[in-house]
Amino acid sequence: MTGPETGNWQAVGEAVRARRRELKMSTAELARLTGLSETTIRYLGATTRSKASLVAISAVLRWRYDHLTNILRGQPEKNVHVRPPPPRHAPSPRREPPRPRRRGTRRHPRSGPG
Repeated sequence: MTGPETGNWQAVGEAVRARRRELKMSTAELARLTGLSETTIRYLGATTRSKASLVAISAVLRWRYDHLTNILRGQPEKNVHVRPPPPRHAPSPRREPPRPRRRGTRRHPRSGPG
């Protein structure tokens, strides 16, 4: 059995790149969301061989936590998405437009002699 220190890191890198493209996510955005450096993301396997990094990347890419570890071991699975990806720029919730103010309906007494 292979661990995070050995295995098919090229397949892991290809899977991450393909999923990032599918989600229209940049390397910088993936790095920011995982807390890893862009270099770590870009050179996955050459700069890091940590299971925690694989779990963090899987979570951000909406995969099961063990998906990248399984690819590393040569046992990729199908239907690994845990939830659909969120919209890139979520629209702001629609609210009812404010009601127009009714002007001139209140009468205020004039000050001074009239």
